[in-house]
Amino acid sequence: MSNFIKLLGVAEQAIPGHYTATIIADIDGDGTLETVEYGVSPGDSHGIGPDVLAAVIDWKHRAMPVDPFVPPTAHDLRQRLPAISRRQLLRVLLDIGITEAAIDAVLVNDPVGMIEWKNASYYSRLHPLMTSLATLFGLPDDQVDALWGFALAI
Repeated sequence: MSNFIKLLGVAEQAIPGHYTATIIADIDGDGTLETVEYGVSPGDSHGIGPDVLAAVIDWKHRAMPVDPFVPPTAHDLRQRLPAISRRQLLRVLLDIGITEAAIDAVLVNDPVGMIEWKNASYYSRLHPLMTSLATLFGLPDDQVDALWGFALAI
């Protein structure tokens, strides 16, 4: 059973009344203390939630500093995108007219890129190969993001 030990800091989230609390807790109930980020929502009644919520309310009543919400940057959002499979990538590229042969052709003088391209099972949005291919084919980040989202759905 998890045990809440101490509140170290509080930051607002995008939804009013929701916070991220930096806490010290014994997450596994084995006596090992960890510093973790804990999402706080009004009415949280599970696990250590009520204790952390009470600590955040007390923190605010004592006028302790609460960091403002900072929206994630486009780069942050791209880092959070799940990896896609080779099949998904090939499908979305084909939809915009980029064939496997076209990619092979642009990577012909890049042996490392060719290994990554031919042998990876999954591709991460910000992997250097994806960034390089987007540049080589003139695809802006927003278009690659949209293609990535579409790929995740197929």
